[in-house]
Parts: sequence; structure tokens; C-alpha cells
Amino acid sequence: MPEPSSSYHHGNLREALIAAAIHILESEGLKSLSLRRIARDAGVSQAAPYGHFKDKSELLMVVINEGHAIFAERMRREAAGSKGPAYIAGLGRGYIYFALEHPALFELMFSGNLQDNPKGTSENDSPQFSEGYRLLDDGLSQFPIKTFGDDIMSRVLSWGVVHGIADLLLGQRFSPELFGYDTVDAFIHASMDKFVGEEG
Repeated sequence: MPEPSSSYHHGNLREALIAAAIHILESEGLKSLSLRRIARDAGVSQAAPYGHFKDKSELLMVVINEGHAIFAERMRREAAGSKGPAYIAGLGRGYIYFALEHPALFELMFSGNLQDNPKGTSENDSPQFSEGYRLLDDGLSQFPIKTFGDDIMSRVLSWGVVHGIADLLLGQRFSPELFGYDTVDAFIHASMDKFVGEEG
């Protein structure tokens, strides 16, 4: 994600602050993220962020929501133009690519442990209510994976497979080379094609 600009159009301060927050999170980690820091990076006064976020907890929830929007768009982009099992494979690839492209944001979105957010999250903030999850859930309803079938548990298992691969790759728990693939990209394509039963 590009660095936030210190200048912004009138009325876009909130977006500039969110962009600054995501940039700090992904380049330096959660510990470096604060309202004071995003103000500095966005080139505004230290008081300015408080007109949009009452505290860091609220900022984190907004960042998480923005992360889910970026996440869903990445899934849509990867699955665009496909249908049937290929559509599901595309959603899965987008899921995994997002994790690898935005590791700190992905971790914040799915860890369930917002260290600086004592209020925690509400039920509606849980990942299973996110747009990305709904894309996968709706896609599986339309194009069920034959080996799983079409029911809620099958969709939960499918989510577990895709999320598990993303998490294992992100944590460098295994290397694609161990399974005969020269690149991460080749491994992701092969694993998702195998998952949906479309391997060549």
C-alpha cells in the first residue's frame, strides 16, 4: 500500500488518517500505531484525529473494517471472470494473496486479540460477518465443492482450509519448494485448484 500523502483534499481527512494508520501498521507494527502518529504522518495537528476517532480503540476498529473491504476486493479481483469451481479457487487465491500482501493487517483482522482495544469486539465485528467471508460463503452456496457438499459445516471446513493455508504460508511454516513448486504463486494456484477439484 502506498505511503499516505501529507496533503489531502478538503473533506478527505478521515480517509487520509485511515491510510496513514494502515501504512504504519504494515510498515512498523501495531505498537507504533497511535492517534498522535497518524496525525504526524498525515501532516495535521495532533488534535485533528479526535474529530474522527474518539480513541485508539475506535481507530483500530475502523482500520479492521477498512481491511475487510480491501480483503473482499482482492478476492473479487482474483475471481473475476470465473464461475463454478474456478470462481471458488479465485476467491481462495485472493484470500491467500491478501494475507501475504498485508500480513499485519490480516493478523489484526483475524487475531481476535486487540491488545490496545480493551472494549474488545462485538459479534458483528467478528470475521464471519465480514464481506470477504460472505463472498466465500455465498460462492460455496452457488458452487459447492463436491467432496464437501452444500451445508454450513462444509462451508466452515472450506473456510478453515483456505485460512489455514494462508496462515501457514504467512507464518513460513512450510515452503512451497518442499512440495515441488518453484514459487509461492505456483503453489497457491495448485493448492486452490486441488481444493476445488479442478487440478489438471
